[in-house]
Amino acid sequence: MSAFSPDAFGVRARLSQSSPPEVRKMLKLALTFFLIGLIAALLGFTGIAGASFAIAKVFALIFAVLFLLFLVLGLSAANRLTT
Repeated sequence: MSAFSPDAFGVRARLSQSSPPEVRKMLKLALTFFLIGLIAALLGFTGIAGASFAIAKVFALIFAVLFLLFLVLGLSAANRLTT
């Protein structure tokens, strides 16, 4: 076993490297709507910009909640595996 293999760092290293695809999708959607809102605001489309920012806020909130949920679940699972 190499010193740089994932098994050498233990369970916590493996658990921290994997992130759920739902969380990545939410972050990408939030960033996409944020960029659409910025571009629309720069071009003067205030209605589209406001709607885009509102959607981006919702996706960012969902991302934050899912991130915290999976963080707590991952840490508790890692704790159970190591003890």
